Amino acid sequence: MNEPLQIAVESKGHVLLKVCGSLTKEHVDSLKGTIAAAEGVIKERFAKTGKKVKVLLDFSEFDGTYDVEAMQLMIDFAKSNSEFVEKTAAFGTRSFQMVGEVIATLAGRKNITFFPTQEEALKSIDSA
Repeated sequence: MNEPLQIAVESKGHVLLKVCGSLTKEHVDSLKGTIAAAEGVIKERFAKTGKKVKVLLDFSEFDGTYDVEAMQLMIDFAKSNSEFVEKTAAFGTRSFQMVGEVIATLAGRKNITFFPTQEEALKSIDSA
């Protein structure tokens, strides 16, 4: 089974978080572990550079299916890393934007922006 959330640090230092498939009840335990790892990566990048981290959030493989418990985990994740993240640029399928906006709103995050394409998201995250 693929992880519902994958983490990578890109060459420019962005933290890439990729949401794959569905965020349903059967993925909750895996999601908890991956979120903990992602929190660690973000805090480590912040500590290493002394600067807030730029996050690229890829929803291109998210199928739009989610469970309330999984969404709450994502909301809590967005809240917990807010002091370490300069801005987040998200992109992907149309079904992601509504879910993403709900997560951002409930987490109180005003520095998450949604884009239709990866190119637009990268352009935004690379701007000052």
